[in-house]
Amino acid sequence: MCWIRMNYVEVELHNRKLRVYASGIIHVKRCNRDEYYLKKDCPHKDGYKRLNLTYKNVIKTYSVHRIVGYAYHGLDIDNPKAEIDHINMIKNDNRVVNLRPSTRQKNSFNTNAKGYSWDEHAKKWKVQICVNGKQMHLGYFKKEDEQLASECYQEAKRIHHIID
Repeated sequence: MCWIRMNYVEVELHNRKLRVYASGIIHVKRCNRDEYYLKKDCPHKDGYKRLNLTYKNVIKTYSVHRIVGYAYHGLDIDNPKAEIDHINMIKNDNRVVNLRPSTRQKNSFNTNAKGYSWDEHAKKWKVQICVNGKQMHLGYFKKEDEQLASECYQEAKRIHHIID
């Protein structure tokens, strides 16, 4: 259930009412009272902020960016395959303007992947990119040509990793 207010959206999760602000801040309604408080989010070791909601001694943990996606973009919060992408790649920047609904593949496109690695057997830089779930080999480069390996991957990324 969702109610739109001037500068926040009200949603209900785990039997708790939340005010989700466009800035990514979340206030939780106190039980049996008509007041909201700033719920402290916890940064997880993976870099994403998490929020614990308790109802009848049962704790449920949500990622803050998924709550914002649920409130503003209609994300199916109970479907782990429904994804939200951080446009600027900063995992704790949960502003609405920085989040967009995405697929797993498009979300993986929005990374700082190097795209090449040292192949000890060949003694060269090996460049590859993943397209539609399949690795595409782009070539090998001599040790002194690491910059060319990087440029090769970046060019392939511009061609194959298009984000709408």
